[in-house]
Amino acid sequence: YIVIGMPGWCYIVIGMPGGCYIVIGMPGGCYIVIGMLGGCCIMIGMPGGCCIVIGMPGGCYIVIGMPHGCYIVIGMPRVCCIVIGMPGGCYIVIGMPSGCYIVIGMPLGCYIVICMLGWCYIVIGMSSGCCIVIGMPGGCYIVISMPGGCYIVIGMPSGCYIVIGMPGGCYIVICMPGGWYIVIGMPSGCYIVIGMPGGCYIVICLPGGCYIVIGMPGAIL
Repeated sequence: YIVIGMPGWCYIVIGMPGGCYIVIGMPGGCYIVIGMLGGCCIMIGMPGGCCIVIGMPGGCYIVIGMPHGCYIVIGMPRVCCIVIGMPGGCYIVIGMPSGCYIVIGMPLGCYIVICMLGWCYIVIGMSSGCCIVIGMPGGCYIVISMPGGCYIVIGMPSGCYIVIGMPGGCYIVICMPGGWYIVIGMPSGCYIVIGMPGGCYIVICLPGGCYIVIGMPGAIL
């Protein structure tokens, strides 16, 4: 069927097989919707919470909103999508197979996330709690936080990792197969620990109760 209303909540609807239809509203919450097989549709709203949505098989869609919380979403198979928000908490998300995605936020907590097969991802945050994370197979990752508790972590197979903290309780840890690790702390309770097979380790503490410990196999030291 087709319906053409007059100004003031006016609209046009064209039904098509599978419950498809088109609706064109007039100014004041106006929009267009083009339904396609499988519940797909397109909607173009006017200023004031307006948007466009293009549905595609598998729940995919695109949404382009106007100012005031506007955004774009391009859905792809398996719930993938792209979102571009305007100023005020804006961001971009590009989904890829298996829940992967990229997010670029604008000022005020901005970041980028690139997810890759196997839970891998990269995150680049801007000022105020910023960080970078690069995930690699086996839960590995790198994190670079900006000033205010900054650090770097490089994970390697079997839960191994390196951590470089910035001033204020900074340290480096290199984990190797069998629970080995190295820790280099900065001033104020600083130390170095080199773990070796059998729970062995070396610790060098800097001024203020400093010491060195070299453990041998069998917890001997």
